[in-house]
Amino acid sequence: MFERARYDANEVELDPRDVPPAPRTTLAARELPRLGAVLDARPDALEPTDQLELAHQLTSCAATLDWMRCKAVSGFALRERSNPMVMRALDLRGGINMVPLGGVDTPDVPESVLPEIALAVGCSEHAARDLVAVGLDLRFRLPQTSNDFGGGRITYAHAKVISETTRELSVDRVDKLDTRLAEAAQTRTPPRLRILARGLVAKADPAAMARRHQREYDARSTAMFPNGDGIGAFCVNHDLTTMCVIDDHLSAWALHRRHLDPTTSYAAHKADAAAHLLLGQHPLTGRRLIGINEPAPTPVTATVTTAVTTTGSSASAPLPAAPADRETSPHEFSAEEVGPAWPAPGSDFESQYAQWPTIPTVADPTCFLPARTELRVHISADTLLGIDDETCELEGSGPLTAAQARHLALQSASTTLRRLFTDPADDSVLFLDAHAYRFRRRQTETINTLHPVSCFPGATTPAARCDTDHRNPYRFATCQAPSPPGKPIVADAHDPPGQTVVGNGQPLGRRHHRIRTHLGWTAVADTQDPHSIAWTSPHGRTYIVHDHEGA
Repeated sequence: MFERARYDANEVELDPRDVPPAPRTTLAARELPRLGAVLDARPDALEPTDQLELAHQLTSCAATLDWMRCKAVSGFALRERSNPMVMRALDLRGGINMVPLGGVDTPDVPESVLPEIALAVGCSEHAARDLVAVGLDLRFRLPQTSNDFGGGRITYAHAKVISETTRELSVDRVDKLDTRLAEAAQTRTPPRLRILARGLVAKADPAAMARRHQREYDARSTAMFPNGDGIGAFCVNHDLTTMCVIDDHLSAWALHRRHLDPTTSYAAHKADAAAHLLLGQHPLTGRRLIGINEPAPTPVTATVTTAVTTTGSSASAPLPAAPADRETSPHEFSAEEVGPAWPAPGSDFESQYAQWPTIPTVADPTCFLPARTELRVHISADTLLGIDDETCELEGSGPLTAAQARHLALQSASTTLRRLFTDPADDSVLFLDAHAYRFRRRQTETINTLHPVSCFPGATTPAARCDTDHRNPYRFATCQAPSPPGKPIVADAHDPPGQTVVGNGQPLGRRHHRIRTHLGWTAVADTQDPHSIAWTSPHGRTYIVHDHEGA
């Protein structure tokens, strides 16, 4: 099948980059019936390791077929540019338009091709647009990605990430990133590849990122999506730092609400708090924040934090009664003061909130923002001083423009600047270590700075929401008493593996932490490159994580 595809491609004299390289898998058309019979047999017909390897090889075959599909639909779109009927329709008033789907310097295609492609391949028009765009980029901008995709070394999802993240870069800049991203895609899942690609693209052209940020900010919007079964989703597109602050405030309100109603999930409480606030109601009580005839309060700007670390203001609204096993704060309501449960969003608030106790400051937004927002921004000294405009990093979220980072660092009311010394060779963090079983706060902060996301293969959980795991299991026999306050202990060069030092710490999401602890996953640092971690699963498969790149 693949040999025939190469022969046909040569017959029509396509660009050499269009010719699919030989797939790395040994699967061929004659093997498929036998494999189909195996897959249709009993679940225990193959050993677990063989089942994983078979799935891997089939994915390689499917990737080559997806490569051919992208080439086919993009070729169809290009051929339609010269279709006489299409050309006549382009000149008519109210006719069809040519639309740019691929990256910079790729040809526009008629918009009429999208419905036809969607019907032919059985997908939505949006998915058809993605197929054509990826195919055009593979054809004109991404030769190495095209080669690895056609050879089954990366999947359509990987190629789509590379295409989307580099689409607005010039061809010259894409040439410098194509090989690196294609190589990185072979050892990363698509979400981790997207994190890496966004960072590299932002650094490749900081000025272009600033222009894209301004364009997207000017187009900020909201949207509502029905999810079915009477449930909908509400989406807000806004400045990244603003959305991070909002998320922190909602998280704080969700924790307060859960003290009152522990039977409801944290995620549901967070959604309810957001709904109450958007409806102009107190997130705990549901009571209106502004009366019908009351004027709106003067807007108050929330404080955020930056530095390398940014810390924002925190003001807490009084809480209803605490659980029985927790000491009651003098700032909390007693059970008698709480009254009935808060009204649900969309109910008759006029009749339900009348029994709530009067809260004098309820109309003042500064009195019901309980979150202590902390945004960690990685910014060089030169960028902070305005000497250059290099791209910065919002820890756990992605790149920021220099202007955004400076705004957080210099205009926030409570900013903490922390010097962070790095190795100029590879940007790795230099640090002091300490002995103890549990990681200290500053150790955890350093580890989270060094590893912005979970170190588990394929994971994308921000480090701030992760557990701190000992990469080499802690050796209790070497445990020492904590050092006196003000005297941090530096790890001895002869200490055995397993100590509580920054170099032995890594963030892992709670589920992945449990999997690693109980199911025998192992993590070993490369002796030649300590930033490359080889993870081995219980079934013997090895996955590489490049932690210093945050992906």
